[in-house]
Amino acid sequence: MAQMIMMISREVRLVPLDFSWPLNKVWKGYKRSCGNDECDDENCQDCKPIEPPQGNCFQLWETVSEGSPVSPVFETKEELATWLSTTKREHDITNSLSYEDWLKVFEDKCPVVDMHTLKYLEK
Repeated sequence: MAQMIMMISREVRLVPLDFSWPLNKVWKGYKRSCGNDECDDENCQDCKPIEPPQGNCFQLWETVSEGSPVSPVFETKEELATWLSTTKREHDITNSLSYEDWLKVFEDKCPVVDMHTLKYLEK
């Protein structure tokens, strides 16, 4: 299992720098071992679930549904924190977090957020 940092139905996944799954598109996560690359049957007995490829770069994913990337891939947590704090995403409850807030989350110094006030709750 890839290393992940959890927060408000979001997680940071470690993926390769060249991972190019479209943003906001659900990762179905099925390997088409049935031989039909167009197979869209999630109940197909020959299709096995797989995780996104693992790497050493950082990408934010939503985990409310099946999961989908919501940020580009970055080489460092600092680059991801910059992007997350300066790019507003439609209907994203984390839009109010600052660069410093994201770094605290990444360092696991601030892992819990009150959903009503978005105030940090210390461990």
